[in-house]
Amino acid sequence: MSVHLILTNKAYKAKEKTQLLCEGLLSNTLQLSDFIAEIQVVKDAPKAVCIEALTHVAEKKPQLLTEEALLVLIECLSSQAARVKWESARAIGYTIYNYPHQVDYAVEHLIAHINDDSTVVRWSIAFALGEIVKMKTSKTPVLIHILEQQIEKEEKKSIQKIYQQALKKVAQHP
Repeated sequence: MSVHLILTNKAYKAKEKTQLLCEGLLSNTLQLSDFIAEIQVVKDAPKAVCIEALTHVAEKKPQLLTEEALLVLIECLSSQAARVKWESARAIGYTIYNYPHQVDYAVEHLIAHINDDSTVVRWSIAFALGEIVKMKTSKTPVLIHILEQQIEKEEKKSIQKIYQQALKKVAQHP
């Protein structure tokens, strides 16, 4: 079965589709290039399902996501759909280590949504920025400052905690 057929099969619920897509990519029965192609043409709901599957794969085996996939995920942060944004941010957080030369591009797009109306989007953005700040790149000093500012601005303690934990890790291992 192809990525397209899974996404369009009405017999499957969203979670089942995510599971099938994730298993297909992990077992190499589905191709990442097909995920990328679908993400670029489908509507928000199937796009979010597809990206959620990539997020699960990135969490387990981040090396399976190519630089092309990372760039598509970064572009998906511009979506109007909150779920597309939060799944993209999470996948970026799991994958960015493999592509340190894309940190500036990712940071630029993540910061653009740092104050999103959606709590889950802000949480996911915090996760991705926290992972990036732990990488200790040339962006780290600027990111530390931004994360410190967000701790002050952010109303949700759970999101503040993500930033605080990232800053604590950076401080422990200078």
